[in-house]
Order: sequence, then structure tokens, then C-alpha cells
Amino acid sequence: MTKPRVLVRVLRTLLIVVISIVALGLAFTYLVRPALTGPIASITFDQSAPIPNFDGSEYTVTDDDRLAEFADLINKHNALPELVTLSTIVPAGAGCVGGTTTHATITFENGREADLRLEQQCGENEPYGEFRDEATSLLNSWKDPGSIRSLTFEQSKAVDGFDDSSYTITDVDRLAEFSALLEEHNISPLLLDVQYHEPSDCDGGTSTSLAVEYGDGHVAEAVLEPSCDGSGDNAEFLDEATELLTSWKDD
Repeated sequence: MTKPRVLVRVLRTLLIVVISIVALGLAFTYLVRPALTGPIASITFDQSAPIPNFDGSEYTVTDDDRLAEFADLINKHNALPELVTLSTIVPAGAGCVGGTTTHATITFENGREADLRLEQQCGENEPYGEFRDEATSLLNSWKDPGSIRSLTFEQSKAVDGFDDSSYTITDVDRLAEFSALLEEHNISPLLLDVQYHEPSDCDGGTSTSLAVEYGDGHVAEAVLEPSCDGSGDNAEFLDEATELLTSWKDD
């Protein structure tokens, strides 16, 4: 009779342990986790990427609608900042390069702060991969520097007598035309998506050094270098922007 009693006690103990684990899980879900994820008081973040002149400025967002949108994203993916951060530590030699890295500090209204590190996923079905991609895009979209205040550019070309003077454009209509070109080709206002094209084997192309000053004081710089065969990232934008800026030198 001793063995059955011992077995019953063991089973009872296991049952108590299971119930305790479930209870703790429910307590975390309904009591602890909401306190960790919202409401959010502010988000301070900066981003980095291996792109020339990438905007690595620090931004602090306190707008209620934007903060609620980010909180909804956290809840949608059940993404606690600490767990996401641990999952995005890329092992040495992983060979994943070229993505955007985001560091953010989330300050909740209860005074708690959570540091969040986001690495865009390299493949598919990575831990919190969808959240990392969506959060990266969302934060990037908040980097709105306002309307263009001025545009300064100079061009170079392997042609004798080519006009390589510096031009500064402040005309509202022209600046609006350039802004419309950015929007048409879905180029970030800060030119974050413009990839620099290394000089290629074809001669005679026009290279443009460009500095765009925005209303909030940000200055975005880029080198517009169209490819020889029309291939590469943002090829149409590079061609059209080069043509547009060149036309302003004729007036």
C-alpha cells in the first residue's frame, strides 16, 4: 500500500506544480505584461545602416497616436523588448549585412524603461522577425524632417568646359517638384534609400553631389550617380533627379 500512496503524492505534487506554472503564466499575461507594454510615455531611438550619409540622428517621440501605434505593434506580435533584443544578437560570422539596426528606449507611464535593439531579419521565420521588420519601418517613417527649405548641388562630368558650379535652390515651386519626385519613387525624405553607385566602366556620366536642408534643420546629403545600364537600386529616381537638377542650371 506504501507504493500507491507515494505515487499518489508524487502525482499530486506534479499537479500542484503544473497548476502553479499555469497560474503564474496567467498572472504574467493579465497582470504583469500590460504593465510592461503600455501605456507608453515616450520612445527615443536612433538607427544605423551601412549607407553613405545615413541619418543616425536621435529622435524622441511623444505623440500619443504614434506611441499607441507602436504599443499595438508590440501587442500584435507579443514582443517583450527584452526578448526581442536577445533574439536579434547576430552570431559572429552570420554573414548578414546591409540591414538597418535600431536602438530604442521605451519609457512607460509607470516609470519603467526598456531598451530595445532591432536588427532587420536576414531570412524568413526568424525570432520576432516580422515585428523587427515592421517596427524598423514604423520608426523610420517617424523621421519626418518637414518640408525642404533649400537644396544645394553641384555636378561633375568628364567633359571639357562642363559647368561644375554650386547651385542653391530656394524657389518653392522647384523644391516642391523635387519633393514630388521623392514621393513618386518612394524615396525617404532624408534620402535614406538612395544607394551610392560606385564609378563604373562607362565614361561620360553625370555625378551629382546633393545637400538637402529641411525645415527642422536636418541636412541630408547624397551622391546621385546613375548606373550605365539603368540597373541598380533607385535607378529611375537617379536618372530623373539628375535630369531635373541639370535643367535648373540652364535658367
